[in-house]
Amino acid sequence: MTSMSNVRDVGGLRLADGGTIRAGVLLRSDAPYAGDAAPGLGAWPPRTIVDLRSAREGNGEHPLAIPGAAVHQVPLSADASLDHLLSSAAGSGLVTLYLAMLADAGPRFATIAALAADGPGPVLVHCAAGKDRTGVAIAVLLAAVGVAEEEIVADYAVTQGNMTGVVERFQAAGTFRGQEDLMQRLLERRPEILDAPAAAITEVLATLRAAGGAESWLRAQGAGEETLERLRTRLVAP
Repeated sequence: MTSMSNVRDVGGLRLADGGTIRAGVLLRSDAPYAGDAAPGLGAWPPRTIVDLRSAREGNGEHPLAIPGAAVHQVPLSADASLDHLLSSAAGSGLVTLYLAMLADAGPRFATIAALAADGPGPVLVHCAAGKDRTGVAIAVLLAAVGVAEEEIVADYAVTQGNMTGVVERFQAAGTFRGQEDLMQRLLERRPEILDAPAAAITEVLATLRAAGGAESWLRAQGAGEETLERLRTRLVAP
């Protein structure tokens, strides 16, 4: 384990109106581990860390909890354990999972927006793989400031090529030690758990659009107008 496998800066993504996202402000990744080398990003280390994992996934002190940095636990899934994922796998898929996040954890997305708007930068949003919870959270933030949908989808899909490294890190860290059989059954029943299909995040964007747009949806979840204005000011390059 030398560094995170699914880490990137979303800076440079284009807005529908022709602007771009600032570099060095909003980062996304898979879970960091103690002893990781710094990734090859210009903005590192983050000063605001938004950890989307559930309490059951934590493993002691967060490795990025260094002086000058604040870690915020904002779980988007009450239980992301293998047995829970396996028991809920039948008849469901990533679209169901993602839309359930929007339906069940709406106010937490408002909290994430506030942290991205006001927390000291750089801001890192991560979960375990940096794919599902992180993918949905980043999509909501980017849509709220006007990033073009095709750009959001393309950024989400980058994760597909990083999943082999993510799984290797899980194995090296012993994340699922003693649960190998569960993991194998999960992959057999839900092979999409290793995928990042464009259709899944497209459905998230369609749901936000149907609600009047990501800004309107976030307002309905409790995000204030000033927070949304600061979010846009912070993320969008002048």
